[in-house]
Amino acid sequence: MDMSLGVIAEAVLDEDPEGSVERDSLFDLLLEEAAKEQYDGWSDWRIELLDVCAKLVDGPDRQEAFEALLEELGENEGTTEWSRNYWNEHIDLMRLEIMIRLQGEAQAETFVQGRLEHTGFRKLLSSRRWTREIMRRRSGWRWTGSSWIRSAVIREP
Repeated sequence: MDMSLGVIAEAVLDEDPEGSVERDSLFDLLLEEAAKEQYDGWSDWRIELLDVCAKLVDGPDRQEAFEALLEELGENEGTTEWSRNYWNEHIDLMRLEIMIRLQGEAQAETFVQGRLEHTGFRKLLSSRRWTREIMRRRSGWRWTGSSWIRSAVIREP
């Protein structure tokens, strides 16, 4: 399964992004596959399928279809708090990728700031050009040199 998804992901990244018939078909097939019940309890494979599918979202119609499936699947994903958080973090990272591509980085920064409870978003923020000071001021998170901790939110005048 992992090898197959790798080949599909390479094909998606190598293909001309100008809305070819193959991209449309692949998007539909991946959405349909990710929705199958056989992936219930196998969230890593479902996430991998959705991640490749997210790379094919290139406009509002596909984004709407993708979001509708995420909402539907999200209702049943995660039987524990950890698995729900795992699912939500990965899905939000896909949403971020789509947002950067379709709406730009300004919108994406706001999205990231609202999801700092996820470790992946804190790591992403610290690795991006967005500064630690902006993060500290707006969110109450600060970098101690080895980890992120929650501190008092500083309100800007």
